[in-house]
Amino acid sequence: MPSEQRVLQRDGLHLFHIRYWAHGVRWLTGRESRKFTREYDPCDPSRICAMTEDGIIGARPADLTRPAIPLWEHRAARRALREAGRRSVDEELVFRTIEARRAHLAPLPMIDVTPDTAARDALPARKGEGGPCKCPLLLPIQQSR
Repeated sequence: MPSEQRVLQRDGLHLFHIRYWAHGVRWLTGRESRKFTREYDPCDPSRICAMTEDGIIGARPADLTRPAIPLWEHRAARRALREAGRRSVDEELVFRTIEARRAHLAPLPMIDVTPDTAARDALPARKGEGGPCKCPLLLPIQQSR
């Protein structure tokens, strides 16, 4: 798994502008100022692992209402914000951008193209099928005698 070195902040672990929290982090805040190695899955960075002297601490985003996002989508949102002229980026802004992009890319409702049998039955019969055709455009051309 890929990993990055980060210093433990007072409010938890930070990676990719997302704040992560775990019960084990509480005991380390304020006592540790060194960098911790954080491993993550690029397909789903909704869970990271921090390597400590006591073992591994698994952490999840502090705000559990956030959707799970792949790292490529996170980077695309940050790139879009940079292109829009935003210099500083925070967690809230990144997730709002992702939600806006997802809403824009949401599939449109499908159009029902199933033939309506009542409408089909209301059409005039074709030549040679059933009764006489009433449509003037479909009447046979009369030959002059």
